[in-house]
Amino acid sequence: MSKKISVVIATYCRYEVVPRAIDSLLAQQGVNRDDVEIIVVDNTPKEKRQRIANDSLCDKFIHEDISGLSRARNLGIAIASAPLVAFLDDDAIAHPTWVLEAQSLMEAHPGWLVLGGRIIADYREAERPNWMDSKLEEFLSCVDWPVEKATPMSEGTWIAGANMVFRKKVFESGVGFDTRLGRNGTSSLLSNDETELFEQIGKENIYYTPSMPVQHVIPANRLRPEWFRKRVYWQALSDLIAGTVWMTPSQAQDRFQQDIAQVPAEYRSYHAMAFKPRNSEEMNRQLRLIYSMVISLSGGLPDFEWTRSEAFHE
Repeated sequence: MSKKISVVIATYCRYEVVPRAIDSLLAQQGVNRDDVEIIVVDNTPKEKRQRIANDSLCDKFIHEDISGLSRARNLGIAIASAPLVAFLDDDAIAHPTWVLEAQSLMEAHPGWLVLGGRIIADYREAERPNWMDSKLEEFLSCVDWPVEKATPMSEGTWIAGANMVFRKKVFESGVGFDTRLGRNGTSSLLSNDETELFEQIGKENIYYTPSMPVQHVIPANRLRPEWFRKRVYWQALSDLIAGTVWMTPSQAQDRFQQDIAQVPAEYRSYHAMAFKPRNSEEMNRQLRLIYSMVISLSGGLPDFEWTRSEAFHE
């Protein structure tokens, strides 16, 4: 029997959470189970592999021995049999009508090539830090744009890999996820694999809808300032690799100098990028400093003038 939609879940050493994502697909309402193809691509190294409790309930469960999120996604695309290929993160939970909404919207709008939906931060595993805000949640792949109906993706808005649907013909035309980019096990937090793909497809062909939500369960280890600092460091490298940096090294140096002047005096050194933030303003400023520093270094050794407090002269 032909499938109407293939849902790909790529996973890496996440055996404690991926069964929950699979269960959310098995519990979909308003659609025939036979119309949905559930594909799990396990990218975990052979020596670390475990059994997934409900893997037998998937339509296809395969292993990709070479690590890399983009590579795992591309493999899922290659074996998908349906005309629609959706992606759900292994730590995401699809809303009970997620598949129904995706199918309905794509069937009603044959000119749409890609559709993404809301990704809502779920803090069931750890308390939301007092320095967290909605902008910082974007680093956790959470998006919730203030629109009431499906709308084209425009400048300043985007969709994220935890919740997106493609027409398979997009990939059959020769495009795919760039294996130079995207997460690679635990060795890097490279990103921009989706951004680069969207540029090839054309933003005018990509839509966002608030009616197709998923919950993104945030693990405790991502709710530390250290994780965000690492995430932004790799974002800067990703932007350099993809050629999407929006400022020059000189502009990055200027922004660094402006931001560091706003840091508490006792931290106006390299400590400005590592002290414990008291609120979201300080956390966001730290991340801007890290991003600016990396972009600055791409143009050679920056010439910063540190504003030092009296504490450093004692």
